[in-house]
Amino acid sequence: MPSPAVFSSRRTFYIFLRVAKLLVTEIIFTESFEPQSEPGVVYIYDDTAEFVEDKGFFRVDKLELTYLDSLHLKLQRYNPVIITGIGGFIALNAAKVLSVRRLKKGGLKQAIFENTSPSAHLVLVPTRPALCTEASSLTLVFDANVPTYYVRFIPPTQVRILSDVFVSHLEGNTLYTMLFSSPAGKITVQEYISKCKQHSSKLFGTEFIMALSIASHISIDIERVVSCLTSIFKQSSLSSVCHGELQASLRRVLEKKIDNLVEHSWSFYRNFLVYWGVRSRGELYKKYLTLLSFVSA
Repeated sequence: MPSPAVFSSRRTFYIFLRVAKLLVTEIIFTESFEPQSEPGVVYIYDDTAEFVEDKGFFRVDKLELTYLDSLHLKLQRYNPVIITGIGGFIALNAAKVLSVRRLKKGGLKQAIFENTSPSAHLVLVPTRPALCTEASSLTLVFDANVPTYYVRFIPPTQVRILSDVFVSHLEGNTLYTMLFSSPAGKITVQEYISKCKQHSSKLFGTEFIMALSIASHISIDIERVVSCLTSIFKQSSLSSVCHGELQASLRRVLEKKIDNLVEHSWSFYRNFLVYWGVRSRGELYKKYLTLLSFVSA
């Protein structure tokens, strides 16, 4: 299986970015969303949304490829016409991955590399920001057997944003003001969506890419890892989100596996790194050393 971001040339990579930007999704702001059990309709949700178990409702507890493969096989019996992801990062990305048509041979892993077009009407109902995966085609899924986060681009048909709920989780969320370098120190929903569409196809920056590699090697929520690395590289400070267990885990993995992390980032996300100005493994190694100096302080 080829690395998800290794292309034959930089020109191919930039064509890929332009195509990713052209994938248009309808975005609707709504006050509420009431899911109904109907034939051909499947709901994927996580612990950020609460539903009574019913036919067509599936809770996902992790965003891992082998785990999702079993559910993907099960969904074939429903022959879904509409797949709706409701909740946060796990549910939304799971719904995207599960929307891909299963091949006659091979499992879900092969399917997401063969064809990233949803086989059903794909609706996302985000209850909170989810690293822009809810507002763009950017899709992340973890493969524990490698380990790595694969980067795919699966466009939802429609995104229904629950205005009050979503805004309450965006307000005061410093990750996105840092990630997008917002000079005002705050960001509106409209600005957030615009920035997501603009930057998600390039993976936002070097710190986001490094976070993907690090989160592949430690058992800590990827959103926390992204928040920590963003604060370090954008503000040159170790924010409170980095303290405690996360800081200790970062220090251990950097001290013991820094060479592995460099090779992992370069192997899976090289063209994204080159886009952001990282021209060699040596330059990338220096960035990991900078990170180590912060978490060791």
